[in-house]
Amino acid sequence: MFSLAGDNEQLSLMEQVSEVNELMRRKPHEFLELLNTHIDLSTLLPKQFRDSYYSSNTNNRTYSLDSMMAILLLMHFFKFAKVSDFVITLIFSPELREFCQLPPGDIPDESVISKFKITFEKEIGMFFNSLALKVMDIFDEHDASLPENSPEKGLSGTCIYDTTGLKPKVKENNPKFVASVVKTVRHQEISE
Repeated sequence: MFSLAGDNEQLSLMEQVSEVNELMRRKPHEFLELLNTHIDLSTLLPKQFRDSYYSSNTNNRTYSLDSMMAILLLMHFFKFAKVSDFVITLIFSPELREFCQLPPGDIPDESVISKFKITFEKEIGMFFNSLALKVMDIFDEHDASLPENSPEKGLSGTCIYDTTGLKPKVKENNPKFVASVVKTVRHQEISE
């Protein structure tokens, strides 16, 4: 595990998570550097996802799967609700374009990103599920490294198994969508 602390300072896992969250808000360039240094997205993507993405004949795959997933992750990390806002940010940020490994002078438009999210919804869910398992392994390793008398010993089993924050955004998670389905069903029941 990496440490953002100085050489003589030791941080607990919870402090490290807080530090990363602060870094993301206050120094996004350093956050990107941290991701580049410690995360290899290509090793985290399930083979099934990669096979599905490159075997699909829906487009010529101008953008790699790693690029598309980097875009989605950064949108999530930096809390962009609209694809159009993130595309504009990509236009003005060479650092983000480099992190996303986009071809020089080429940025996907909104429709490419939106189509990717819709077409590969199942595979994106599979990615987050596999990522959750890897994160749980990290927490288990951290727990095993703690001394037996540590107050944090054994907390990994209770802290990580709620992975709801890792769900990809889909229309079914939107309360307005659920309300419209309920309204439609009620209307159909009344009509019958």
